[in-house]
Amino acid sequence: MPKPDHPLYSYQSPIGTFWIAPQPGRTDRFDLGIDGETIASYPSPAEAADDVCTHVTGYARWDARRNDVSDPTNLDDWTRGAQGQA
Repeated sequence: MPKPDHPLYSYQSPIGTFWIAPQPGRTDRFDLGIDGETIASYPSPAEAADDVCTHVTGYARWDARRNDVSDPTNLDDWTRGAQGQA
């Protein structure tokens, strides 16, 4: 799935923009992606953000950055909506 036009949350990281969006046609699943790539599906945006925070996304370039203290600590560190939109 390409990056959605209107993600629920986005986070501008040093390696690209993470996004969380509802899975098309579902109200109970949320996709996590970076730039144009979908990484995984979750039951809630908070669980997706938690995997980004703890570097267990399955996206190797991100997961290898475990010691970067500037990374988000929870969903509150993400921007609601697309990056640059509040």
